[in-house]
Amino acid sequence: MKLKHTTAFAAALFLVAALLVNTTGFAQTTVAATSASSAIPTSYVLKGHWTKQKTDWDYTFTMYLAIDGNNKAQGVINWLVERVEPSVAKQFKGKRGTAAKEFVEGVYDPAKKVLVLNGTKKEDPSQIVNLDGYEISFTAPDGIHGKTKTMGTWEGIIFGNYTLMSPAPAAK
Repeated sequence: MKLKHTTAFAAALFLVAALLVNTTGFAQTTVAATSASSAIPTSYVLKGHWTKQKTDWDYTFTMYLAIDGNNKAQGVINWLVERVEPSVAKQFKGKRGTAAKEFVEGVYDPAKKVLVLNGTKKEDPSQIVNLDGYEISFTAPDGIHGKTKTMGTWEGIIFGNYTLMSPAPAAK
């Protein structure tokens, strides 16, 4: 039975990897499974915006996320700079429209419907993102909102929506 669950987790991660390739047009690094799952994982795609309190920052993101039966979460966030804060316009000159990837890991609390993630590594040749912390709430019917810890403060705001890609099986 354990092999079946491990295979299911690998299949969900394959689905996440396939979505990455299909939605971006080029192959991207997949998320590696670090432990076997006790249930078939659930895959989500989250899309939305990130900004920082009292600023004009605007990044759009697409996050590909897998949550296993132990509520461990792994994923990748594709970031895109949409609008730059005027106070750092010189440092970000020419970076509007630039993309980066941030890999995240964490846990999901199903009772509270809250996802807590931390950035673990990034692919960011243009230096447009930091490794952040995230507290994201899932809201009915398909919304997300939360805060992010960036550069030592919880002033980041993240919001958008999610799509369930592979539902968990019904409890028996």
